[in-house]
Amino acid sequence: MTAGTRTVTHGTSARRVALDALVRVEEGAYSHVLVPQLLRETRLEPRDRAFVTDLVYGTLRAQRRIDWLLQRVSRRPSEQLDPPARAALRLGVYQLIRGVPPHAAVGETVSVTPLSARRYVNGVLRALTRSGPPWPEPKDPATALSCPDWLFELLVRDLGAADAVAMLVASNEPAAVTLRPNLGRTSADGVSAELQAAGVEHESGVLVPDAVVVHRLGDPALAPVIAEGRATPQDQASQAVVAYLAPRPGDWVLDVAAAHRRGRAGRRSRFRDRG
Repeated sequence: MTAGTRTVTHGTSARRVALDALVRVEEGAYSHVLVPQLLRETRLEPRDRAFVTDLVYGTLRAQRRIDWLLQRVSRRPSEQLDPPARAALRLGVYQLIRGVPPHAAVGETVSVTPLSARRYVNGVLRALTRSGPPWPEPKDPATALSCPDWLFELLVRDLGAADAVAMLVASNEPAAVTLRPNLGRTSADGVSAELQAAGVEHESGVLVPDAVVVHRLGDPALAPVIAEGRATPQDQASQAVVAYLAPRPGDWVLDVAAAHRRGRAGRRSRFRDRG
């Protein structure tokens, strides 16, 4: 069955969804497109949806460090494993280094691993639990930070070693979802009140005061404030462009990075005052 025709059954566990996502990403799927799609095909609770998101993106961010840890306890190189076994091992290791109790990180991950690979995955993960925490750290900072050598060298050259490491440490942290209120329909305070009523943690933006930063939202597309058009996910840097540009009514704005249709590489529009 191809990646495009597989579906996730209702009632499945968060780890099973995460494992399926990791396998399909290795097959060529885009994680930022695939994860929301898989979440919409399940009936997971919001907390489990957020867990899936963390498992997938966290495992991908830490993959180089994870593979280094696996090499210490496994005689078989990861590239020689079947994709589901490789993904299960990485998924289990990520949970361990993020502080998930070993009985859950190992036992629950093994339970969603294909039967043919369960014994091997169980043995490798349990061998790793005997080495931490604290977990061994690679001496090579690029490996420790799961960064390609060429990129690490480029960052060190441009920023200096200390700033390069600090930037990579920050980039490895889970990114928050930032919302841009639709000021034609509501306000930043209105979005904040709606999120508070739904029990969603949030805070005001730093670069853009009207931006609303939310945490552990799960699939943003399912949040009523987004689904019903009162806010749109957009990072603060993108929102700040308009604030710094300060266009006035009647000005023309050329968005050269816009998504295009029918071969048009950019989009030009007259700025309208929505205030």
